[in-house]
Amino acid sequence: MNARRSSLWRKLAQLVRPWRRTLIVVVVCIVASALVELVPPFVVRDVVNHNLVPHRTQGLALAGAVYILAVCADAAFTFAYTYLAARVSQSAIAALRVRLFAHEMALPVSYFDRTPIGDVISRSTADVETVDELFTDGVVTLISQLVPLVAIVIAMLALSPLLTAVAAIVLPPLLLITRFLQVRVRDAERQTRVAVGRLNVELAEVVGGVETLRAFGREETFVARFRRALRRTLLAQARSIKFNAFFAPVSGLLASIVIAALIWVGAGHTLTSLGVSLGTLTAFVLLFQNFFAPIVALGDEWQSVQAAIAGAERVFEVLDLPTDTPPTHDGAAPAAGRGIEIAALTFGYQTERPVLRDVSFSVRPGEHVALVGRTGAGKSTIISLIGGLYTPWSGSIRVNGRDPRRLADSERRTTLGVAPQSLQLFGATMRENLTLFDSATGDEAIAAAAELAGIRTLIDQLPDGLQTELAGEGRGGGTVLSAGQRQLVALARTLVAEPQLLLLDEATAAIDGASDASFRTALRASALERGCAVLTVAHRIATAREADRVIVLEDGSVVEQGSPHALVQAGGRFAALAELEAAGWDWQENPLPDNERT
Repeated sequence: MNARRSSLWRKLAQLVRPWRRTLIVVVVCIVASALVELVPPFVVRDVVNHNLVPHRTQGLALAGAVYILAVCADAAFTFAYTYLAARVSQSAIAALRVRLFAHEMALPVSYFDRTPIGDVISRSTADVETVDELFTDGVVTLISQLVPLVAIVIAMLALSPLLTAVAAIVLPPLLLITRFLQVRVRDAERQTRVAVGRLNVELAEVVGGVETLRAFGREETFVARFRRALRRTLLAQARSIKFNAFFAPVSGLLASIVIAALIWVGAGHTLTSLGVSLGTLTAFVLLFQNFFAPIVALGDEWQSVQAAIAGAERVFEVLDLPTDTPPTHDGAAPAAGRGIEIAALTFGYQTERPVLRDVSFSVRPGEHVALVGRTGAGKSTIISLIGGLYTPWSGSIRVNGRDPRRLADSERRTTLGVAPQSLQLFGATMRENLTLFDSATGDEAIAAAAELAGIRTLIDQLPDGLQTELAGEGRGGGTVLSAGQRQLVALARTLVAEPQLLLLDEATAAIDGASDASFRTALRASALERGCAVLTVAHRIATAREADRVIVLEDGSVVEQGSPHALVQAGGRFAALAELEAAGWDWQENPLPDNERT
């Protein structure tokens, strides 16, 4: 645990390292503030001893001026270190946000498969905010209170070792209480950060599925679920607050006991007989109050510090994850004319549970191959692997002779065009959605892709054409497109760079049959004619029939492949699926009747 905490502080220190010169100024201001804070008690001591007790007024004006000057200097130094620390904090947090976001973009896709989107967002927002509080309030408060604490202890010893020894009787119980609360607040704050992450997961799921909930009239049920998730968060927060709130009154009580004891002893002239003057006693009481003020402040900030540490741990847990760094780019250009080559491919998302088993096939340039199989057969997994999103367990994948994970970013879009199952539009213009914010893409390429995908009429009907703002996944402002229109936009986005290899995963599932047929015709007349290799996940036998070759998958293995006509004539699995679809049977979701299995 100590090693883990030490590692965390090293990482936080590295985070603010670029602003170390400013931090030196912060520390200097804190030390200066701590020193000038000692002046008022000593001024009071001199006033009591040299003015109040002997009833003299000489020097009071000077003492008052020194007192006011010290207070003003303390305020100036406090402003300086607070402002500078906040500037450093905001700069460091901005750098951390960018670093975390960039790291998340480089993580393996499998991380997002197993991590709820709400938890990803929570770590990127709420947990980073706690780190901001750590720098802005927590660390600055700790340093700005610890330094005066040390200075006050030294001043107390210099003022009166005897009184310091009397005051030290509260230290053992204070240390025990502090340690007791420290451990419990830390554990409670860790639970709070986890609970907040779960709450965000719940919120993301409910907001994302609000249309479904409204359609089925289940709003109250999910409000109750959210209330239960919120209750867990509140319980964790309440436990932390309870322990933290206990610290300040206990510390204040201990301080009051010691001050009362000092005043009682001083009233009996016991201290005078030991050489302690009334001015010294007064100054010591003021210093002792100042001694406990930082301790109480530290107790108040301890909850924030523990929350920030818990949040920082969650942030650095993500930053410590290895990124999905492919093998070093070898600098070789893709070899045009090679198409897609898959040999002995085996892969699974969970250990010892393969989704694909020894799959081998190829797609030649200018050839259209359709993957057919029931849900869960591994069709979309093949598309993801060819797209370079995962690393195969064994076997090889080559796109134009290259490992897809070795493709440089600059050549990826011109080599591979992927239209995945999930449709993702961004809150941006139609042009930016089609080009994915690539300003180098010309109007001719956009027009050709729009014509091929069948959205030219849609673009012409938009208020501002390509400059029309579209509503993203979070909706909000912008034009809202239908599911079919969104899928056509996703198709056009895939085609805009004229890729040499085209991967279509249920690319026309949300559009009508006429638009689907029009797209297939345009695809054959353009992409296939220019030598593009096309691999389609076909959920319609009509789509598969128009392919040059069909590959039938079952339980992650290739069970049939050949031309659509030859497979129908063979009377095997593809023929059975075609008959089922013609009869209106949903062969994607329902198992084949026993007499249809081959």
